[in-house]
Amino acid sequence: MHRRNIIYTGIQVAWRLILGNIFLLISNLILCILSFNLKFTLLTSLVYLIASITIFPSLVALVSYLKNDEVGDKVIAGAKYYFKAFSSAFKTGWINSLMYEIIIIFLLLDLVSANKLMKNGQFFMPMLTLLIVLSIIHAMWNILIQSYFYVDFKNSIIFATRLLIRKPLLSLLMIVLIFGDYVSLKIFPQYAILFIIPLTAYVLWKITQKDFDDLKEKVVIKN
Repeated sequence: MHRRNIIYTGIQVAWRLILGNIFLLISNLILCILSFNLKFTLLTSLVYLIASITIFPSLVALVSYLKNDEVGDKVIAGAKYYFKAFSSAFKTGWINSLMYEIIIIFLLLDLVSANKLMKNGQFFMPMLTLLIVLSIIHAMWNILIQSYFYVDFKNSIIFATRLLIRKPLLSLLMIVLIFGDYVSLKIFPQYAILFIIPLTAYVLWKITQKDFDDLKEKVVIKN
């Protein structure tokens, strides 16, 4: 009986990951269409940048959906909850999307310049790489914060910075997860594409759900 319950729970979680991935793709539909029909160049980069403002709020909505046990594995209830969370997160999330993308693009351009154009560029590459990694970790903390709490843009940045500094081991684990995603996509992309982002979001929620106690007295918790 216990084994049957574990199998059932595993199937239920897998189904929710697939549903979450479908919701994620729908909420980023414009970006998906562009990626198949418009070649990424310097001229089209602005179009991609504008279209990608849905990425951050869609990830916030995904974590919110995955951690809500009330919707279970129901398709309609899950879709309603996800897109309601997406709509709510979009109000401040699009600003976060642009901010992180501009920062990371700027750092990547600096990294390429340091590698190809600067005579002593190799001395700057470790520092630039570290800044890119820290930006990604900061974004992940911010996504988790906005999935848990009603918080404005300014405070989300402050709280994410605080958690990045106070939780170094969890911050490191986030990068390990991202690296694992990269390896999975390289080894079996046809399967990983169905689960990789929702699974990462699910694991992040599980490993950090006890680490927001210090924020509960300062901000309103989402239902």
